Amino acid sequence: VDVLVHEATCGKLDSQYALKRGHSTAAMAGRFARSVNANVLLLNHFSPRIQGVQALQDIVQEAKKANMGVSQVVASFDFMELLVPRGGYDFSSSSRKEEEEE
Repeated sequence: VDVLVHEATCGKLDSQYALKRGHSTAAMAGRFARSVNANVLLLNHFSPRIQGVQALQDIVQEAKKANMGVSQVVASFDFMELLVPRGGYDFSSSSRKEEEEE
């Protein structure tokens, strides 16, 4: 999977709220992206309770922690565009070294 778009309505502190309403937490999104080996996890559908840069950074960090480094984790915003390369993403360290040598 090149890009997985997944909601992260709230953080782990509000997990009961999320489950009760049928939403996902950032950690749930991170674990799911890890399970499908997604190259990029694009988080969206944030609760209005998540206000400010720090709160959004906390959500991204929570997803990253649960993801265990499998995916690049990004928070989306309204009207955001994400370009996906024709050959897909490759964030492996070996591909970066090859690009630097060229």
